[in-house]
Amino acid sequence: MAAALATVAGGALALPPAAGAAVMSFGSPLAAPATVAETHPVDTAFWATALSGGAPVGAPADGQVTAVRVKGTAQPSGQPGAPRPLTQVHFQVLAPQADGSVVVAVTSQGFDLPVSAEVGGDTNHVSTFAPTNFCVHRGDLIDLNDEGGFDATFFPSGVPFQVFGSVAGSTTAQFSKGDGTVNGSRFSGSPKSGEELLMQMTLATGPDASALCPGGTRGAAPGRTPRRLAPVRVSRQTAAVNRRRVTRPAIFCAGPGRCRIALTLSAAGPGGSRLGAARASLRPQRTTHVPIRLSRAGVRQIKAHHKRLTAVLEVALGSGAPGSAVSQTITLVA
Repeated sequence: MAAALATVAGGALALPPAAGAAVMSFGSPLAAPATVAETHPVDTAFWATALSGGAPVGAPADGQVTAVRVKGTAQPSGQPGAPRPLTQVHFQVLAPQADGSVVVAVTSQGFDLPVSAEVGGDTNHVSTFAPTNFCVHRGDLIDLNDEGGFDATFFPSGVPFQVFGSVAGSTTAQFSKGDGTVNGSRFSGSPKSGEELLMQMTLATGPDASALCPGGTRGAAPGRTPRRLAPVRVSRQTAAVNRRRVTRPAIFCAGPGRCRIALTLSAAGPGGSRLGAARASLRPQRTTHVPIRLSRAGVRQIKAHHKRLTAVLEVALGSGAPGSAVSQTITLVA
């Protein structure tokens, strides 16, 4: 199974905390059997909004999620000649918004959940995964994001992910949209009362957390300020251009204060022409869709390339500090 840290049949892997360090768990206690399957043909995010007994659904502190345990398996098609289902999932950090929606701040590398037949038919198998530099702030939520797995012949409704339990007092939110759950996406979930996402996270803080994460000091040189992730981050993305010639690429501000940025959008390639520019002040620990008004010539250039143009977005932080300027290739669609 690709990228899995470990798998344990019937129970979670115990991770002993380092002496004097704060390591804690949050999310599902993984007590319920995995008897409920969710099937969707496109990308779908699932996250807990309530847990039976009042267990915390969000990160209880700043730090690094070092392990994610998922109870359950993906189910096969059952039809003769069916291929192995697409079982790749990603874990994502969701930043709660004031209106009840969430914004995808960080996405892990991909992991494969096991198919039930691969673990002896044990539908209560617990798999443990180790995301890389999976940093969170207190109150952030963690989702499980599958890729649907649609196949017109063998999985017309998507792959069944049987990683949920029927638990009174628990509620799981879900959101489905093809390519609609990438970094910077903002959405609200449809709640399913009485259904629990059987997923539990291990949170490391202080000396157990990477110095790349808030509050983490592991790996930092003695007497030196821990190196943090870049103050501003931009992921590869597709951004639409509306009738007013405005596009809104997603940009993440790591903070700790507001990110005052200057943006320049240019056509990719040698001598790429400038398409537009903007300035903005972003709230920390949030992904913001920043409006950039394109020139008329820029819009004509997009339309001349069959309404899809590869562009380079350059983002410079006003402080000019190391790591404060980034560039990313994005796709503009008119």
